[in-house]
Amino acid sequence: MHLTEHEQKLYDLVTKRFLAVFFPNAEFLLTNRVTRVEGEPFKTEGKVMVKVGWMEVYGKEVQSDDAPILVAVEPSEKVKATEVRVEGAATKRPPA
Repeated sequence: MHLTEHEQKLYDLVTKRFLAVFFPNAEFLLTNRVTRVEGEPFKTEGKVMVKVGWMEVYGKEVQSDDAPILVAVEPSEKVKATEVRVEGAATKRPPA
């Protein structure tokens, strides 16, 4: 049976979702990391993946938007800053 491109994408989506139900939960450690570059502290917040779980079905493509996934590091491990970005943000009032 030959499927159109849209049908194939839908089939893949449904199949992966069905298989993911049978996999264990993905596990993360919530992390606050302070990295010093030239003596200046930079705080990074994110998640470190402990167990892939159901995300294995999707090839670890799934990531929530609330916290980026960080690479695990050991305490006192030396790191190299390859890119530094300044991001401006404004505070938001609490939801009503």
